[in-house]
Amino acid sequence: MSNILYIIRGLPGSGKSTLGTALTNGSGHVYSADDYFMDFDGNYNFDPSKLSAAHEGCKDGVRNALEKGYSPVAVANTFSQKWEADPYFVMAGENKYTVVVIECQSEFGSEHGVPAATVAAMATRWETILPSVADLLYTVQESQINTLRAAYAMNDVSRNLVLRSLLVAAHAALGLRAVNDAVNAEFMEKIALRFE
Repeated sequence: MSNILYIIRGLPGSGKSTLGTALTNGSGHVYSADDYFMDFDGNYNFDPSKLSAAHEGCKDGVRNALEKGYSPVAVANTFSQKWEADPYFVMAGENKYTVVVIECQSEFGSEHGVPAATVAAMATRWETILPSVADLLYTVQESQINTLRAAYAMNDVSRNLVLRSLLVAAHAALGLRAVNDAVNAEFMEKIALRFE
């Protein structure tokens, strides 16, 4: 069974950290930018000027856990926009982890007192964070295509098998088992054009 990285997203108060703890069986391998603002007494002391450092600390914690091979690992942040999750997909791919994205939609109330206007602003910029066709295509190297093109030219493999193997390689590079059928189909069409 492959190692798993859970990317848990949701608005403040949706249960991300609680779910992360449950999914990692209380192992302590749950990371969040909010951790940066917790003091030794368990008090939350948010400072917006340190938000960038908080997210860098979260990435460092996840990277360290993945490099050590811990599994499962969870990262629980708002992830309202795709670019916020992209580094975690890259880390997962580099360390051969399978990514599972979970979106929390419950409303338990923010334990950190995030103002309603801030939560509403996060909701208005909500994006899908699963990798796009462009992300998959970016991972395919010309050398991979050339190697498979040569095998195809020698009639060693079918064209469909070549294209499917490029799709599987792209998924592996991003630490994915699957995206969705529409993205996979579009990838197959576009990679076929590069293959010709």
